[in-house]
Amino acid sequence: MTIRDLDGKNARQYATGLRNPVGLAIEPVTGKVWTSVNERDELGDDLPPDYFTSLQDGGFYGWPYSYIGANVDPRVEQQHPELVKRAIVPDVLLGAHVAPLQFAFYTTKQFPESYWGGAFVCEHGSWNRAKRSGYQVAFVAFKDGKPSADPVPFLTGLVPDPAQKDVLGRVEGADESAHKIDDHQGQQIGHGDITDLAEGAAAVDVGRRAARPRPLRGAPPERRGPATDRRSPGAARRRVRGPFRPCGRHSWTGSASRA
Repeated sequence: MTIRDLDGKNARQYATGLRNPVGLAIEPVTGKVWTSVNERDELGDDLPPDYFTSLQDGGFYGWPYSYIGANVDPRVEQQHPELVKRAIVPDVLLGAHVAPLQFAFYTTKQFPESYWGGAFVCEHGSWNRAKRSGYQVAFVAFKDGKPSADPVPFLTGLVPDPAQKDVLGRVEGADESAHKIDDHQGQQIGHGDITDLAEGAAAVDVGRRAARPRPLRGAPPERRGPATDRRSPGAARRRVRGPFRPCGRHSWTGSASRA
C-alpha cells in the first residue's frame, strides 16, 4: 500500500506483503486505514483465507513468503525468514477464496444497534473451489473502532446450489448506509431488498426474490485479463484495482501482485 501527499509528492510504502488489497477506507472511530485482501491460490480449497484488516505503518503481511502470520508458503523458492518472523496476522479472516472487494463502515442508525459502526464486506465469490464460497455480503461487528465478532452473512442467496454453476450475481460494492449493493453486471440490489434487517431479520436471501438464475462463467469479458487469467495454474492474476483514494491529507493506492 502506497501513501502520498494529495499533490502526488512524497510517495512511500505504508504497508507491504499484501497480495491483492482491493477495498480501502478509514475506520471513523480510530482513524486507522483498513483494506480487504484477496490471498493466493493453489494451496487447496480451504487455504489460505482471504482477509479484512487494519494496516500498520511499516507493517508486513506475508506475501509472498507466508500467509496469516508465519505460515510459510512451501512453493516459494527463496525464503526470507526475517520477514516471515515479523509477518502480521490480519484482524478478520473471511474464508478461503471468497474474494472480498469493496467494503463500507456503517455510519448511520437505520439498522438495529448491533450494526452501528460495523463493516459490510462484499465477497465477489470463488472461481477455483470444488464448492463455491463467498457470493454474499458479510457483516463484521465493531466496538470502539475494533472488530468485536466473527463475520456473519448479511445478504445471501446468490448461489442457489454451491455445487452447481448457476449464479444470480456477484456483489462488488455497497454505500456506507448499505442502501445500494451492486453486482458485476451493473445492476443494483436496492433498498427494498435489504430493509428486512431494519426489522430485525437475521439475513436477507436475494435468491428468494429472483425470477430465475442467470448462469455466469467467471468475470464478464470486459473485466477479464489474459485468456488464461482465471483458469490455468500459475496464471497471472488481475490488474491493480481502483484509483488513488484521497483520505485526509494523503491519497492511497493498493497494488495487486502476480502469482
